[in-house]
Amino acid sequence: MTNAGDEALLRDCFARARVHRFYRDHFAGIDDHRAAPTVDKTVLKPHLDRFAPGLEPGGVYLVRSGGSTNTPLVFPVDIDENHAQRRALATALRADGIFDAGTVALNLFGYSDLYRTAAIIDDLLERCGATSLPMSAHARYEDILAAALRFAPSHLLGTPSKLQLFAEFLDVAGVRLEIPQLLYAGEPLPLSAMAGFSRSFGTRDYWSLYGGAETGIWAWSDVSRKPGLFRILPQVVVEVISPDSQGFGELAVTNAYRKRFPVFRYLLGDVGRLIE
Repeated sequence: MTNAGDEALLRDCFARARVHRFYRDHFAGIDDHRAAPTVDKTVLKPHLDRFAPGLEPGGVYLVRSGGSTNTPLVFPVDIDENHAQRRALATALRADGIFDAGTVALNLFGYSDLYRTAAIIDDLLERCGATSLPMSAHARYEDILAAALRFAPSHLLGTPSKLQLFAEFLDVAGVRLEIPQLLYAGEPLPLSAMAGFSRSFGTRDYWSLYGGAETGIWAWSDVSRKPGLFRILPQVVVEVISPDSQGFGELAVTNAYRKRFPVFRYLLGDVGRLIE
């Protein structure tokens, strides 16, 4: 169930989407946002396959998706709209105590082939007044360890699978770090990995970010205190499609920050439920 504010946002976003060239055919003959079908990659693929940034009146931010289609899609985002969402997210992360001016973050997220996670996190850290140590997911573990020993980071950032490999390297080397905060994204964190991270990295507090190439990052979680629960960024509406008896269903996201290339009722391919 959506509230009045969400309904207004959905209505405005649908008004933009239904006249946009990416969606005109999909929403043809539909005037009411409440009757509008969801959108997925198959709807956008023909348009994105033909998209040429050089034909646009201004520059765009391009980000690559992964996952459910045979060919990864490259999504365009208006640069100013992208910055506006980042500003709002950084404000929320700082307010919740995830990053602050004292943060020194060892960033092991990836940056390659239009996957932008490492750069996105660097930008968020700077907007929080924090310090980034951008090592990348491709760095040698010896170099990562040297940076950790040299700069004494407060936060370790990366995908769980990459962090597990780094933890294994430390175990073999017989080294234990003291990095109290850990933030992950891109993959679930297995419960079995948390004990290992606490042992190898000295982790005490866990955080997570959630989103995607199509929607940007729009949710964050205090995993240590509220596991499995994410807070949602204002100006983003999440709907649960055809929920079951426990409220679980496919998640559809509408992002009001994105106006030039609208994101309306987009299916992420994930399942969840809403808890007030």
